Amino acid sequence: MAGDCGSVCPMADGFYSAKPNIGANGALVALFAALVPLCLFYGLRYRTIIFSGFLSTGSLLTALGFLGRLLLNSTPTSQGYFLLSLLGTVLGPVFITGAAFEALPHILNVYGERLSPIRPWIVAIALYTACLVVGLLELIGLCLAAFPPGMDRKSGTSLIAGGLGVQLLALVGFTAIHAWFRMGLRTRRADIDPKHAALYESARFRRFLLSTQLAVLLLAGYSTYRIAEMAQGVAGSLFQNQYVTCVLDGLVVWLAALLLLLPHPGYTFRAAWGPTSAFRHRKRLQRRRTPPTPLNPMQHRPEGYKAHARYDPNIRAQISPTSQRSPRASEPPASSPGLPSHPKASLRTSPMPSPTETMQTTGTIENRTSLKAERKSNVPPKRLVEEDTLW
Repeated sequence: MAGDCGSVCPMADGFYSAKPNIGANGALVALFAALVPLCLFYGLRYRTIIFSGFLSTGSLLTALGFLGRLLLNSTPTSQGYFLLSLLGTVLGPVFITGAAFEALPHILNVYGERLSPIRPWIVAIALYTACLVVGLLELIGLCLAAFPPGMDRKSGTSLIAGGLGVQLLALVGFTAIHAWFRMGLRTRRADIDPKHAALYESARFRRFLLSTQLAVLLLAGYSTYRIAEMAQGVAGSLFQNQYVTCVLDGLVVWLAALLLLLPHPGYTFRAAWGPTSAFRHRKRLQRRRTPPTPLNPMQHRPEGYKAHARYDPNIRAQISPTSQRSPRASEPPASSPGLPSHPKASLRTSPMPSPTETMQTTGTIENRTSLKAERKSNVPPKRLVEEDTLW
């Protein structure tokens, strides 16, 4: 059959020494598949898109992984079904772990950024980067384990174990940051931000913290077991033990997903989920730290504002003698943006008159003086009192 492992099968009967149990694997498929619509429903209702996207994707992948194990019951040598089983049971928990990582920055921002040992947005970037590295390592390892270039699948399982090691380190870092943060709450009560006091003093928030911590511990236990499993290889005793696989690879991961889903962060945080996001909170802090606008409006103009084309701080230089002006613009503009409509006239010293202008001005003044004198001489003087009346 095309796609069979043939002579490179790790076991004589195919990939497993015994056929996968139909009942146990079928139950796990149903359990993980039931989580998917619940995750989508709560994600749309409470608008927790990233958290619900991680959790629903992880649950769906894990359900497909155990479906691949079911298909291996009837076709134990199929490389495609084996790849599907590994892909789901290995990559699915990575997305469920990402959902737990999404909650930590929100928890740190609820109490205030000053209490956090590390800035929440840095924590978010570090955890997301770890998830990306884990996914890439495991994806390459899965392909090499399912379709080995030679007889040995050890290189593929080693890469998967390396990715699981990074995942375990990220989970340990999650626990350490959260524990450090909780210790700071006890010693620095005065620095707690009272904005979300109604949230972090509620019982539902305490239940959410407890369930998240338990989910992280379960995922750390799963990662530890899976590292040991992949270190032995596909033909190892841990990988071939289907009962341990169903419990630690299936039931433990399902309980972790359920603990993240039941006290849903959208229900717990409600209106505070959006404002406590790591990157949105960072943008809001940057807006608060923006310096005020200077008094000179022309020094820092807002975007989109353009000064008048003829504007210049020097009033005399607004229109130079050499500038091209239309016939209608023979006079300087009445006003310019940023200047008063009637600027004060500049104080200029009058030029010295020429001798010709002085003589003309003197003659004009003398003529005016003589005319005034003639008018006064022709007018008879007014008598204040009649002579007959006085005497």
